[in-house]
Amino acid sequence: MNRREKLKKARLDAPVISQEFRNIYIKHKNTNKLNDYFYCFYEGQDDSKYYNHRIEGFCNREVSHQYTDGKDNLLKVYKILDRKKNIYKNSQLLFFIDRDHDSFIKQNKFIYLEKITNLYITPTYSIENFYTTQKAFERIVKSEFHIVETDEKFEKLINLFLERQSEFHQIMLDVNVWIATQNYFLHTKEKRNIPYNELGVDKILKISLEKIESKHQNSVLFLENKFSESFLLESNEINNKFQELRTLLFESNYQAIFRGKFEIDFLNKFLKLLVEKANQKDGKGLDFIYINEKIKIKLTLNDTISNLTQYADTPNCLKEFIQEYSKIKVLNV
Repeated sequence: MNRREKLKKARLDAPVISQEFRNIYIKHKNTNKLNDYFYCFYEGQDDSKYYNHRIEGFCNREVSHQYTDGKDNLLKVYKILDRKKNIYKNSQLLFFIDRDHDSFIKQNKFIYLEKITNLYITPTYSIENFYTTQKAFERIVKSEFHIVETDEKFEKLINLFLERQSEFHQIMLDVNVWIATQNYFLHTKEKRNIPYNELGVDKILKISLEKIESKHQNSVLFLENKFSESFLLESNEINNKFQELRTLLFESNYQAIFRGKFEIDFLNKFLKLLVEKANQKDGKGLDFIYINEKIKIKLTLNDTISNLTQYADTPNCLKEFIQEYSKIKVLNV
């Protein structure tokens, strides 16, 4: 980690974030604006792109937000501010985290987190999964490809996406299980440097509109070779946990519980191929994709969360969480 990265990480440490909030709180208190805001804390920089306008749409209040460097750091912020809750009792503090695979691998800790009333936990792996549902894709097709539901192309495009997404999920099952296994032992044994956050789906898959294929005969062996410090399945203990988690994930809704960054990475690459095909009729199959006008949609991976946020699902539990705290605040005024 270079000096610039260290400084950025230090700025996101829990004590620093807590102090920044304190400064904002004092400013709003002095200007009688505490009742105008929800004070939201996110575990990642992109989360505000999904949450902020939704929260403001659920209630007549603005969002003042802070983000940290991951879930553990966010929970440290929560503990710091919770110890001072008498000081901040006239403000509404809300915390937001991703479920990840924690309900599988950190069961006792996860039960504790579910009891924190001002903590919202996504019902899916992460917010990215809200972007990759069938409903979300239908919204993209209608608004960006300008195809109405009664057009025969609409159903064909939806089915094409679902078929490729299903193939994607079948290949990515063991990859998700492997990551969940690594996280379990990182949580219960010792910390190791396993930088799988750098892993994109293009390292694992060949993606086309016609078919999704794996680049590796054995994806787990590929991952173990790529990440030299990973916990190896040759150990009975590791393999047994892998099989246990595989059973749990196998019985789950893949789109909801698989790693969100993989899900949205796949959606991004699929849409790029779809736009390319829609904009250029070449007579080489899949003619139904050709749209008689140029499709313009920004698909830079880093900006997908903000560019497609209007199409992402908004779960009822999020609406209920915000609306419930809106009522509480009204009663406290």
